[in-house]
Amino acid sequence: MRELYTDLNIKFPVDGTDFYALNLVFERFLRTIPSHSHGSSSYEIHYISSGCGHAKINEVLYDIVPNTLYITGPHVEHAQVPSPEDPMCEYCVYLKTKNKVQEQNKIPIKRLEM
Repeated sequence: MRELYTDLNIKFPVDGTDFYALNLVFERFLRTIPSHSHGSSSYEIHYISSGCGHAKINEVLYDIVPNTLYITGPHVEHAQVPSPEDPMCEYCVYLKTKNKVQEQNKIPIKRLEM
């Protein structure tokens, strides 16, 4: 199951940088998303609402459980492997910026308390 909303063109500032939310995708992963990265001005906010699996980010493997939130930025290699028994469901917001943002080496993986 996949729902895709495109051409959103939602703009918001963060510390003097304008971000544009262009796409929002909800998907239940029944297949592995192979390792890939995005360009210099691209970010993704990943929120796993249910299901389990793994995310491989810059060669580090993370366990993914419900209420996991993480962000991938420019040139950050990432892949996702769903659990066959309980595939993860993800909301992903694709962001672009026109300004170069200072890159950070650490990718936070957060479990949200609900």
